[in-house]
Amino acid sequence: MSDSFLHNHQSALDNQREDDAIQYLQDCGVYPDPDDKFFLWRLMMNCKQVDIGDKCIECMRSTVFGTGLFVNRLPADNDKYIGYLLSRTVIFYE
Repeated sequence: MSDSFLHNHQSALDNQREDDAIQYLQDCGVYPDPDDKFFLWRLMMNCKQVDIGDKCIECMRSTVFGTGLFVNRLPADNDKYIGYLLSRTVIFYE
C-alpha cells in the first residue's frame, strides 16, 4: 500500500520539501529573492576587499611560480585586498 502512495504522491512531496528548504534559506538571508533586482548590486557594495590573486597585498609584486617568490608567500588579507604576503614583508611588520 505504501508503494502505491509514494508512486502517486512522491513528486508532490518532493516539491513541498524543496519549497520548504527555499523558504528556510530565504528566511535566513542566504537565498536571494528572485524578484529582488538590486540583490547583486547590494552584495557588490558590501564587499570591500578585492581578490588580487597571486600578488602581494603590500607591494603588489607577483608571487606566481617561477618568480622566485612562490615559496616565500603566505595567504593574507587586509582592509583592501585578498592575496598573499611576502615573507620579507612580514619581517618589517613584526
